[in-house]
Amino acid sequence: MDGFEYVLNETERVHSQLVTFLGSRRFNSYLLLGMIPNATRRIIIEIGRNQIPQDEAILELTSRMFNHALSAHLLIFRGLVVDSVVMLRAMVETNAQVVAFLRDSVAAEAWLKGKRFKPEIIRKILDGKPDLGPIYARLSAMAHANPEGRAGHVVQVPPMGTAILYGGSYQPKHMAELLSIVVDQTLLYLMAFHQHYKGRLSVENWPLMIKMGLDANADFIKWIQDLPDDLDDLREHMRNSPPLEPMRRPEAYLNMAKDVAREFEEEQHSRNLSELNWKQVG
Repeated sequence: MDGFEYVLNETERVHSQLVTFLGSRRFNSYLLLGMIPNATRRIIIEIGRNQIPQDEAILELTSRMFNHALSAHLLIFRGLVVDSVVMLRAMVETNAQVVAFLRDSVAAEAWLKGKRFKPEIIRKILDGKPDLGPIYARLSAMAHANPEGRAGHVVQVPPMGTAILYGGSYQPKHMAELLSIVVDQTLLYLMAFHQHYKGRLSVENWPLMIKMGLDANADFIKWIQDLPDDLDDLREHMRNSPPLEPMRRPEAYLNMAKDVAREFEEEQHSRNLSELNWKQVG
């Protein structure tokens, strides 16, 4: 098994462990995220050709925001901490713009025509409702290659030493915290969407579903707070990881390279002969 295959296998092992650990608690994210494509589908079907530029902008940006959320979700469930944060940050940024455009049709239409909106303009439209600055700053600190971002891929595991993480790592509390942010951002979108489209789309039952989602996420966050520190789980996970194969000596790689080169030359020679014979027959 080579190094990359080993990392892939370990990352999928983390995925299995996280799915088992979170159990039914992960289904709130499934339900709420599933409402996003359903929301834009209602625009397409129920408004149809009567869409205005604002509707078009919401359709396009929602797709982008949802794909950020999906990417974050996939990465979270594979223990890829930093990469999850990068996609979460993108989700927050795009979500802020979607919510702003749900409130400002002029800005939405200008965006469709090619205008770019700097974060400070989006913040001005939102007017602190909600204030996404703190969560965005927190995610940005880890998303960039800053010293504080090392915690996502460099972990002290006493008494073993320092663990440099390649691929997913089993940090259930941290990953659960990130999942709660995905849910929180999804709820923000759903509330803004409902507020804008109620009376125009069939979303009468949404307040109940949103309330259930809010309550479930609040309970989830309380449960997370009582979880033990990830260090113990990570230490146990590493202790049970299959050992890496010893590295080959340099001359072994040289011999492998020579074998590959010889096979390539033989293949090329055979191909040239085949082409020559074909030309002669032709």
